[in-house]
Amino acid sequence: GTTGKPKGVVISHANYTSGAIPRAEAVGYKPHSRVLDFASYAFDVCIDCMLCTLSVGGRLCIPSDADRMNDLSGTIRKMNVNMAHMTPSVARVLEPDIIPSLEVLGLGGEAISAGDSAIWSKTTKVVNAYGPSECTVGCTVNSDVGAESHKSQISIGRGVGAATWIVEQTDHEHLVPIGAVGELLIEGPVVGPGYLGEPEKTAEVFVNDPRWLVAGSPTHSGRKGRLYKTGDLVRYDVDGTILFVGRADQQVKLRGQRIELAEIEYNMRDKLPPGTRIAIEVIKPGGPSAEPTLVAFISERAGLVSDTQPLLGSHSAQVQDALANINSLLSKDLPIYMIPAVYIPLQVMPLLVSAKTDRKRLRELGSSLNRKDIAVYAAAATPRREPSTPMEIKLAETWSKVLGTEIDLSAHDNFFPLGGE
Repeated sequence: GTTGKPKGVVISHANYTSGAIPRAEAVGYKPHSRVLDFASYAFDVCIDCMLCTLSVGGRLCIPSDADRMNDLSGTIRKMNVNMAHMTPSVARVLEPDIIPSLEVLGLGGEAISAGDSAIWSKTTKVVNAYGPSECTVGCTVNSDVGAESHKSQISIGRGVGAATWIVEQTDHEHLVPIGAVGELLIEGPVVGPGYLGEPEKTAEVFVNDPRWLVAGSPTHSGRKGRLYKTGDLVRYDVDGTILFVGRADQQVKLRGQRIELAEIEYNMRDKLPPGTRIAIEVIKPGGPSAEPTLVAFISERAGLVSDTQPLLGSHSAQVQDALANINSLLSKDLPIYMIPAVYIPLQVMPLLVSAKTDRKRLRELGSSLNRKDIAVYAAAATPRREPSTPMEIKLAETWSKVLGTEIDLSAHDNFFPLGGE
């Protein structure tokens, strides 16, 4: 799981087959499909790659580990692959002729930029799918990503083999209005029995017969049902598709204020270049006893990294230009306490084998930094000006005494990320 602790999710044959049949149709598996066996076997997408392919009479193309890691483009050519599933970051590094050679490109694990979808969908059916393991690989599919290239955010589509509901974050007994952000609930035969040997954990997130489902509506009679609380925050777009916002458990308290990390990430996405990976975290530069600081980790690519691989990098010119005005833009959508104190550039955004961001690794990286490092990154993101007015000079002198004289202060510096309380 995302926390690093394994969880045993029980899925029956009936759960899988009930969802696989409509999902295979929505994604575009055909008898002539030659599907690349690329997904990690620790990632449940690999199950669909195998079973959906074979169920329609297609062919599974299994590369060697060496080809998979070192010659992906050549492998796709050599094996005449016409369907592949991968993250957008991997798709971007394929050689130019590869994507046009595919009939179907399935994407997942990270946000799809409108720019990428516009280019890739000219020649290829681009599909975006979503689904927690508890709901049998996938339960929503966007079968035509290209049709949404004009949008600022690509949706995860509509329920496939399942019904989707959006409820209040703190109370699943109440639905939210159309367009409001809430927690996504999944209903239907794809919902598994629960967690192996963990009845209490199962009871927390698998719920039965919420009042609104039993009550029904003027146009639909009520019914009983079992639903899974995904912990994911979403909202409906105007066309009824679902927009992913972030994780409900990415909520922290900082200096007494409750902060929604997912909401910050959501508001940053359209202010940075397409495809930019963003992870908002509260870090403690200098160690566990240090003052917590809200930061944004930013990278233009993502992938699995080793424990020894360095992560820190530098912003590209395009990202640097976008960051120049980002605080003023964010302040129109967010309260001041939800604006990151500093934007930390990464060579690569670390991912888990599930293709989710490795947030534990990011927090560990944050603890390895010190206040001087934070000050350097803060200075790099904003124009530097020496204190010049009597008030600025006096504040700089006072701050230096409180924070430590080793910090070279700028007139644009913020007291809190530098260690102030």
